[in-house]
Amino acid sequence: MKKLTLTLTFCLIVVIAKSQTPTLSTLIRYVNTPVADLTEEVISINGWELTESEVVDSVVTLHFNFKDASLLIRKVKDYKNEISLICNKLKYDNLNKELLQLAPKLVDSRVNEKGHVVKTYWGEKYGYKISIAPKSVFVVQVFDKENSLIREQLESLPAKTGSIEAAYIQDSNFGETPMPLRKFKNLVMPQDDGLKTGKIAVRIKVYNDGNVIDATPGVKGTTLNDRDLWQKCKASIMGAKMPPSNSLPSLQIGIVVFNFKVK
Repeated sequence: MKKLTLTLTFCLIVVIAKSQTPTLSTLIRYVNTPVADLTEEVISINGWELTESEVVDSVVTLHFNFKDASLLIRKVKDYKNEISLICNKLKYDNLNKELLQLAPKLVDSRVNEKGHVVKTYWGEKYGYKISIAPKSVFVVQVFDKENSLIREQLESLPAKTGSIEAAYIQDSNFGETPMPLRKFKNLVMPQDDGLKTGKIAVRIKVYNDGNVIDATPGVKGTTLNDRDLWQKCKASIMGAKMPPSNSLPSLQIGIVVFNFKVK
């Protein structure tokens, strides 16, 4: 009687997890993730390499690299994270497709000083900035509207001698899209001794009929610590009025910036 020999061959399949660049939903989640937890996830789980880490004037910057993509995380003081993904066209197309599915509103499109096309969108809660360089380098930035809008506007305002920087910036808690800067009808520059240089930022609350109901001087963006001058700025605002507009929300919050310079 012949013996039948049966040979069994076992195949061991090893699945190696490959690191992938984040999706748009992941970038959105990163905005609200604590920096320490985010760093651990990007390195340990995603397999990215931390190539740069610095803290300057309460600004934390982390730069991660993987193959042909880079991830930049920026944390400014008490603001939520700003996330930027630098990638190739293929990855950008996928991110852009995800973005368009969210049906955001295009609020700005321009060419910057470097020749890059920059488009800014507002979604329900988050802002998205897309930068396209001439050499097919794509940057997709995601940030929280609530704290980024006012800070970006304040940092971009040019300094002028004894001037009022218009002064009205809509807070994203009151409407989904940024409103054009509104001018006061009769806002005047407070009188000072001409010996100080700096800015005083005042947060205001205003009804759509143009009446200002509250003014708080010394908010973020202020560089002068002269409390008497703060009160003069507040008095100037409370005595002023904006043009009425029925198309605006009933109550809005904004920032007025007073610029002072030594005469």
